[in-house]
Amino acid sequence: ARGLNDDDDDDDDENDDAAPIDPFKDPDPTQSFSFRFPHPQNGFIDIVLQGYKAESDQIWKSTGLTIWRAAEQLCEYIVKHPDLLKSKCNIIELGAGLGLCGILVHLMTTHSNVCLTDGDTDALKALRENVELNKKESQNEGTISCCQLLWGRQNSINLLQLLGQ
Repeated sequence: ARGLNDDDDDDDDENDDAAPIDPFKDPDPTQSFSFRFPHPQNGFIDIVLQGYKAESDQIWKSTGLTIWRAAEQLCEYIVKHPDLLKSKCNIIELGAGLGLCGILVHLMTTHSNVCLTDGDTDALKALRENVELNKKESQNEGTISCCQLLWGRQNSINLLQLLGQ
């Protein structure tokens, strides 16, 4: 779980009580996740994400390194209700993990600014790589960005100031 304490400047990546990870359990714990969603106006939106298999030991250290069924279900809902997205809006996703939902929203809209956040540094690295991997397909004249967001009041204020809000 991510820290809720303002004074906690650590993203909980290191836990002295954690069980050791077996590096030989799976010689390749990574996985490429491919998704195809119908575009509300025409064609399809294809998204490819790089992350870890759900059964990988790595996700015990960071839950944001794999795809969760809830993200897929939220994407299905977004595609069925494109009227929820204005053509020009600012969107922030908290705990974006690999970025499926935020990338989809960016690719579905034409002038929106999307900011994807995660508190974990490993998840943030994967998130940034996935955004770059999928950005080339965008017709959106707005922006998509990734920021680290550690929970807590002052951290939230700092992020909003960084985004100019």
